[in-house]
Amino acid sequence: MDAGAPSREAPLTLRQAAMRAGQDVLSFRALADALNDTAADLRLSGNRGAARYDPVRLRNWLRSREIPEESPVTFQIRATWDGAQWTVTDVERSVSVTGPRLMAAQRSLAERLAKVLRIAGDRILFDVVYEADRPGILTWVQAESLKVRADELLNEAGRRRVKAILGLMGEGMTPPEIAEVFGVSYQRIQKILASAKEERSGISGAGAGPQGQRSGHR
Repeated sequence: MDAGAPSREAPLTLRQAAMRAGQDVLSFRALADALNDTAADLRLSGNRGAARYDPVRLRNWLRSREIPEESPVTFQIRATWDGAQWTVTDVERSVSVTGPRLMAAQRSLAERLAKVLRIAGDRILFDVVYEADRPGILTWVQAESLKVRADELLNEAGRRRVKAILGLMGEGMTPPEIAEVFGVSYQRIQKILASAKEERSGISGAGAGPQGQRSGHR
């Protein structure tokens, strides 16, 4: 195998090389194996273990064959669960597949799209929008909504604690005395005050521009 100049690009796996060549993995492997130990060898020089392919050599080989280098094609699909099986659909092309397992249905849909569009199945990627209007899904969404609300309430409680502490300190009460009144430890009061100070410092720092000046227009 001709060593040639070292490639500055990351080596390609078999799957990645096949995808760039616009072929399925088995077809590309057969082609690449036929080129091994020839002047057109596509493998990375000095590679040990699983074959890795040189992206520069692959690009030159594709150009010599007048085959454009292919990139993945992403399709947005809809996946719907009816309580027993999945239906995955490419709405734009009105192509759908139904089955009990999501991954298997997606693979079948990719195969059908590959035939319709006459491209390698390995090039197809999916951006999935899930539309599973089931009780379990709705319960999860409700739980997430409650969590957001709980976080908002915790933040508000924290702000009110700080306000209470600072208000009493403004009246001359010491942090140890405040801890005694609230029935918490002095360390707890210190931690609340320290967190509030860090938060204020973070907000101030985020709004400051170069040399301590605030960004934005006057």
